[in-house]
Amino acid sequence: MVSCAMLYGSDDGSSSTASKYGGVKKNEPVTLTELNNYVLNSPPQTAKFLCTVEVGDIDTTNGCCYCSYSKCYLKLQRGFTSFTVSH
Repeated sequence: MVSCAMLYGSDDGSSSTASKYGGVKKNEPVTLTELNNYVLNSPPQTAKFLCTVEVGDIDTTNGCCYCSYSKCYLKLQRGFTSFTVSH
Protein backbone atom coordinates (compact mmCIF):
# COMPACT_ATOMS: atom_id res chain seq x y z
CA MET A 1 0.00 0.00 0.00
CA VAL A 2 1.21 3.49 -0.84
CA SER A 3 0.26 6.55 1.18
CA CYS A 4 -0.07 9.58 -1.10
CA ALA A 5 -0.70 13.23 -0.52
CA MET A 6 -1.88 15.29 -3.50
CA LEU A 7 -0.03 18.59 -3.42
CA TYR A 8 -1.26 21.67 -5.20
CA GLY A 9 0.05 25.17 -5.81
CA SER A 10 -1.70 28.50 -5.65
CA ASP A 11 -1.46 31.53 -7.93
CA ASP A 12 -3.56 33.80 -5.70
CA GLY A 13 -0.60 36.04 -4.80
CA SER A 14 -0.60 34.86 -1.22
CA SER A 15 2.76 34.88 0.53
CA SER A 16 1.93 32.21 3.09
CA THR A 17 4.22 29.18 3.12
CA ALA A 18 1.34 26.79 2.39
CA SER A 19 0.28 28.80 -0.67
CA LYS A 20 3.80 29.50 -1.84
CA TYR A 21 5.04 25.92 -1.72
CA GLY A 22 1.78 24.01 -2.10
CA GLY A 23 -0.48 22.47 0.51
CA VAL A 24 -1.77 19.02 1.18
CA LYS A 25 -5.18 18.54 -0.39
CA LYS A 26 -5.73 14.93 0.63
CA ASN A 27 -3.64 12.23 2.28
CA GLU A 28 -4.85 8.64 2.23
CA PRO A 29 -3.56 5.11 1.58
CA VAL A 30 -4.07 4.09 -2.05
CA THR A 31 -2.66 1.46 -4.37
CA LEU A 32 -0.54 2.45 -7.36
CA THR A 33 -3.40 1.23 -9.55
CA GLU A 34 -5.83 3.61 -7.80
CA LEU A 35 -3.38 6.51 -8.15
CA ASN A 36 -2.86 5.70 -11.84
CA ASN A 37 -6.64 5.51 -12.43
CA TYR A 38 -7.09 8.89 -10.72
CA VAL A 39 -4.46 10.50 -12.95
CA LEU A 40 -5.87 8.93 -16.13
CA ASN A 41 -9.53 9.72 -15.38
CA SER A 42 -9.31 13.20 -13.81
CA PRO A 43 -9.73 16.45 -15.73
CA PRO A 44 -6.41 17.90 -16.95
CA GLN A 45 -4.64 19.79 -14.17
CA THR A 46 -1.22 20.40 -12.74
CA ALA A 47 -0.69 18.36 -9.62
CA LYS A 48 2.18 16.84 -7.72
CA PHE A 49 1.91 13.72 -5.62
CA LEU A 50 4.09 12.96 -2.64
CA CYS A 51 4.06 9.21 -2.01
CA THR A 52 5.67 7.25 0.78
CA VAL A 53 6.05 3.48 0.85
CA GLU A 54 7.25 0.83 3.24
CA VAL A 55 9.68 -1.82 2.01
CA GLY A 56 8.04 -5.20 2.49
CA ASP A 57 10.72 -7.52 1.14
CA ILE A 58 14.11 -7.60 -0.55
CA ASP A 59 14.43 -10.34 -3.17
CA THR A 60 18.02 -11.43 -3.78
CA THR A 61 17.29 -14.77 -5.47
CA ASN A 62 19.20 -13.72 -8.60
CA GLY A 63 22.23 -12.55 -6.64
CA CYS A 64 21.53 -8.83 -6.87
CA CYS A 65 18.84 -6.33 -5.98
CA TYR A 66 17.84 -2.74 -6.61
CA CYS A 67 14.95 -0.53 -5.54
CA SER A 68 12.06 -0.63 -8.02
CA TYR A 69 8.30 -0.80 -8.30
CA SER A 70 7.12 -4.41 -8.14
CA LYS A 71 4.73 -4.11 -11.10
CA CYS A 72 6.74 -2.23 -13.73
CA TYR A 73 10.29 -2.86 -12.48
CA LEU A 74 11.47 0.67 -13.21
CA LYS A 75 14.64 1.35 -11.27
CA LEU A 76 14.54 4.08 -8.64
CA GLN A 77 17.35 6.61 -8.35
CA ARG A 78 18.31 7.45 -4.79
CA GLY A 79 18.37 11.15 -3.96
CA PHE A 80 19.50 12.81 -0.74
CA THR A 81 16.11 12.38 0.94
CA SER A 82 14.00 10.48 -1.60
CA PHE A 83 13.86 8.13 -4.58
CA THR A 84 12.74 9.05 -8.10
CA VAL A 85 11.82 6.80 -11.03
CA SER A 86 14.64 6.33 -13.53
CA HIS A 87 13.30 6.38 -17.12
